[in-house]
Amino acid sequence: MRSAIRPTRWRRLLAAVAIDALIRFIMRQFAEHIEDARNKHIFYIDFLDARTKNERLKEVFPYMERNFPTIHLYEGGFSDFVQECLSLGDAGI
Repeated sequence: MRSAIRPTRWRRLLAAVAIDALIRFIMRQFAEHIEDARNKHIFYIDFLDARTKNERLKEVFPYMERNFPTIHLYEGGFSDFVQECLSLGDAGI
């Protein structure tokens, strides 16, 4: 039974790593050069702390120090983020 559980855990880990690498690749395509990053907004929604998110973003966007692109960090899940946005819309903000 243990051998059946172990591969499942590895698949989840590998899937998470693949998704992270894929997202980084896609983000690089949208802003390869600093001019591409102007007037762009990135919403980074994850349970990670802000420091970790900023470190990861700097790997993808080395020119972040120039405030390109505009970064919006949210600590929590995507459904929490959407719910908060909807409540702001209902409040007229």
